[in-house]
Amino acid sequence: MSDSIDRVRSVATSAAHAALADLVRTGEAPRPTNASASGEGWRVTVLVSADAGDRPDLTACERDVLSILAGHQGRMSSSKVLSELEQRSLFHGESTVKRALARLHKLKLLGNSRKAPRGYWLLAVLPLFPLL
Repeated sequence: MSDSIDRVRSVATSAAHAALADLVRTGEAPRPTNASASGEGWRVTVLVSADAGDRPDLTACERDVLSILAGHQGRMSSSKVLSELEQRSLFHGESTVKRALARLHKLKLLGNSRKAPRGYWLLAVLPLFPLL
């Protein structure tokens, strides 16, 4: 049995903690973004997202909507979000869900397209590429 340390993972973890500390120091509201750098055979991708659990300004419906979209690949219409909420026994009125989607979009936590393919998506997840 080897007691070796995974130095690559150690560097990545250290960089994640340093980035988090730097982001907190900005004083900005959490919002999704991403960045990428490459060289010497390595590619580093940083994906920044807002943690809904740390956002006391979000309603229960907004948190539920974020959990639905976080577990879904692709875009979802408001009616699909409402159906998925009901399937999980998370009951919110249609107008409440639509207001939640609009507010989350305004907070830049969700993207929304009125052109095909239509719907909402979690900005930290889709689209990930192309990176900046």
